[in-house]
Amino acid sequence: MSESFAMKLIRLFLILIFLISGLMKLINIEEFYVLLCKVNITDIDFLNQVLSYYIPFLEIYLSVMITFRKKKQSNYLLIALVATVFLLFHLYLKQAHPNLACNCFGTKFKFNFISSMIINFFILGSAYYLYQTKILNKSTSTKSPESKL
Repeated sequence: MSESFAMKLIRLFLILIFLISGLMKLINIEEFYVLLCKVNITDIDFLNQVLSYYIPFLEIYLSVMITFRKKKQSNYLLIALVATVFLLFHLYLKQAHPNLACNCFGTKFKFNFISSMIINFFILGSAYYLYQTKILNKSTSTKSPESKL
């Protein structure tokens, strides 16, 4: 069964969001590391360094997964999990450090708190929609020919 235009558009949006976000963080890796240190999620410097590299590569990996493994339901569950963690991070950042920008897309693109939350909710909603659509498509395609009569 081929994808609808809406599904292709949502997938393209997710691919671009994760790819741009990951690449911008890699380009400005030092600034992203400084942000992680300022937020003080962990007092362990080594862990902040690991996270400053791991998060951008995770985002790039997600964009590649969406591009080449689009039929896997687990992709969308992982995206929903990552979006939930990012959403919680935004809420924590707004509460604990209201003057810090999240730099979700590096320092080249600046988004305010509301814009960042809208993007995160859209990612979360898109992942859920694509996951549910895959389940529905899978359940209708696995029905026996007799049940379709």
